[in-house]
Amino acid sequence: MVFVENKSSYINHLLENGEQKNVVDYLFRDYKATPAVTNYSDARAVSDEILAALAIDNKSRFESAYEAFSSRKPTAKSHWIYNDFLILLLIAGTKKFQVKNDWLHEVIDLRAGGDAELKKVTHTFTQLLNGNSANTERSFQQIEFVYLFLSGQSNPSNLDLNRLYSNLTKMPFPFYESDFVNVCSLKAIDLIITWKGFSDQEGLVSYKSFLPKFLKRTDSFGKWIVNTIIFILLSGLGYLIYYAIKNPDNKLISLVFTLMGTLGLSVIGLFKARKKTREILSDWIRKQLGYNKV
Repeated sequence: MVFVENKSSYINHLLENGEQKNVVDYLFRDYKATPAVTNYSDARAVSDEILAALAIDNKSRFESAYEAFSSRKPTAKSHWIYNDFLILLLIAGTKKFQVKNDWLHEVIDLRAGGDAELKKVTHTFTQLLNGNSANTERSFQQIEFVYLFLSGQSNPSNLDLNRLYSNLTKMPFPFYESDFVNVCSLKAIDLIITWKGFSDQEGLVSYKSFLPKFLKRTDSFGKWIVNTIIFILLSGLGYLIYYAIKNPDNKLISLVFTLMGTLGLSVIGLFKARKKTREILSDWIRKQLGYNKV
């Protein structure tokens, strides 16, 4: 898995050059909370202050920073509203410390336009603010996983863990253009490994090797079933054609032609939808074997 080889150098690069050094340090290294500040004019100082409050579970420190920062009246041109790390920390803090987030809704609504990744990140933030799961095609679920970690909420379902792990480990690294989404993706993988209870390297390696093999084998079995069904239908159609040729005057010939038409349409329909049928069969087989769809 390429991301394993590149993770360390990527994180080190962000720690050396990134504006969000403390956030990255907290997620992947030995973070030490920064001293409390009273000047909240700088967005980076606010980010560090909120991170420290989350790290040491200090509600009053968060409330002080949030109250001062939320007095701002941002516009769509305010640079800091596109600071994804800061926005995630603010959302996680309001959830963890039960602080009203009406102002944050207004901030998110200002994040107009942008590329597909930015729009997807913004939609994810909206989902989290509304208390909804980010398990949709329009959202980044890895952001939700980091949000759950930061706000101290319960772990996702085993189904969601398996699905996200499978999706991410199949992708080349870096996963996305956005450093923010890449960081959340790497942290989400770490969290999945922790939440699934892999306490030793052997268990982790077994899981990593098992998942793709299992999916490939069940997919191959589903393909074999579909091909077998098509073969049986074609064989039946061939027999009916042979029967009609040999018995042209048989009173049952009309029924034979009806069956031929039905089988012919079935073969054509199944052949056209063989990929979707194979996927449905593969998912069914996995469920019967006690494995959640991923």
